[in-house]
Amino acid sequence: MGVIWRFSLFFALFLLSFVKLVAMPIIEPSIVMPSSVSGASYSNPFDYDLARMDDQLKQYKRQIKQINTQILAVEKLKKLLQRIQNSPDYTWLDSKMLKQGHDQDLYVVAGEGKDAIHICRASYRGGVHPGQYQNDHCTITYHYKAYQPKQFEVLSVGKKTRAKLQWFDQRGFYRYGVLPRFSPQQTLFLPIGYEEGHSLYACRLLYQTGVKLGKVVSGACDININGKEQRMSTYQVLGIKQDPESIEKPSLD
Repeated sequence: MGVIWRFSLFFALFLLSFVKLVAMPIIEPSIVMPSSVSGASYSNPFDYDLARMDDQLKQYKRQIKQINTQILAVEKLKKLLQRIQNSPDYTWLDSKMLKQGHDQDLYVVAGEGKDAIHICRASYRGGVHPGQYQNDHCTITYHYKAYQPKQFEVLSVGKKTRAKLQWFDQRGFYRYGVLPRFSPQQTLFLPIGYEEGHSLYACRLLYQTGVKLGKVVSGACDININGKEQRMSTYQVLGIKQDPESIEKPSLD
């Protein structure tokens, strides 16, 4: 009897489960539409896609407007740099010419004191490296060492260009091989040399009791300390300050 009772209970439970399964309603698949695009509700997939495309077009148009504004700003900066490059009061004096006598008041001063410090540059290992001109020597750095090439040039500028030159505070903003972005003050950094196809900029910083001049590489200012190249993270870069109103700012509309 116990076996028959258990078998009957099992069969009854099986039959009940089968009846529920057969009686379950069939759910037809339906298209789930996103509730809204730009705040509006849609029940038609075509309307939704068309609205989504309109939103994309508006976004692209805003981006194009911003890019066009930035292109205009860069074009103006480019023209300024070309004017400075071709200006008669912007000159690089060869080391041989220095011996013939030139007005040192036209040299770009990076630091003053007992011995004034000026900007120089020299060719070395396929590049042109900004350096520090002091006591008739131009000191540059390359691959962890300092050098004093016999042939070099010293930057000389007239009053008109000198009035626009300024040293701007930076902190590791520059990445090797990437042109620096222009600062909120509409600063154009002045290229002094190049290395491996990339521009090099003059930098300076206060080290102990004096000013050190060097070059900006990979977010740091490389300077000479006791004959070795040292990397510093806080420094200033030589640039040209302009009238902020002369360059349109990117629109955020």
